[in-house]
Amino acid sequence: MLCISFYFFLSSHLNILSDLIILQKYAAYNWKPEQKADKKIWIPNGTKGGKWVKSGKCIIHDPDKLFRLKFYVLEDIYEWALLPFLKFSLEVRIKPSLDDYVDVWNDWERSSEGLSYEKCWKFWMFILKHLGENPEKELSERLIKLPVTTGSKEIFLLHKKDLFIPDNLHLKKLFEQEKIFVWYPQQNFGPSSISKLYNIYRNIGARNISESLCKKVSSLVNDGVERVRCKLIIIEFST
Repeated sequence: MLCISFYFFLSSHLNILSDLIILQKYAAYNWKPEQKADKKIWIPNGTKGGKWVKSGKCIIHDPDKLFRLKFYVLEDIYEWALLPFLKFSLEVRIKPSLDDYVDVWNDWERSSEGLSYEKCWKFWMFILKHLGENPEKELSERLIKLPVTTGSKEIFLLHKKDLFIPDNLHLKKLFEQEKIFVWYPQQNFGPSSISKLYNIYRNIGARNISESLCKKVSSLVNDGVERVRCKLIIIEFST
């Protein structure tokens, strides 16, 4: 069997076809590196050679296609027949984890650009599917901003303490053009799914709009008879 140092040498000097042949030889023998430091993967760069990267910087699949800038996605580089070997031998993770999704959301939080519907939808569908039973513990401290949308359908990320869940239809219509309501998918998303998503938002830090109102009535007392000069209803978003 080819030794690992010889594999390193050959992969650094041959093209991707030759590299695949070498990997196929290793896969045939179920080879695994003896040292953790040897768990590196050759990432080719066309005709310009390539570079070695740690297996922790790679994933086998990126189902939502959100991690092309964060990880090397091996299904885009190597033949499918070699992917099980890379997972077994070099311990490459199959897919991004919940922590990885939170990290990419934090990257979006720091960005000044708006968020696309597709990215937002994929992120929160993953959260709905994979979040454990204690979302407060897993997300409340790590997510600072939540998605918000207006009548224009644009999606922005704003601080969770400034956002509300539209649990009152009248107030929702009244403020639908303002950037205060959390986002949710408009199509193919049933009431039970909306309720689950709102519950996650609530546990992260958003508040119900109906519970965040303060009504104040200004009145005037004259000659022992209470007369209401005016009823001033002030909608006050508590901090």
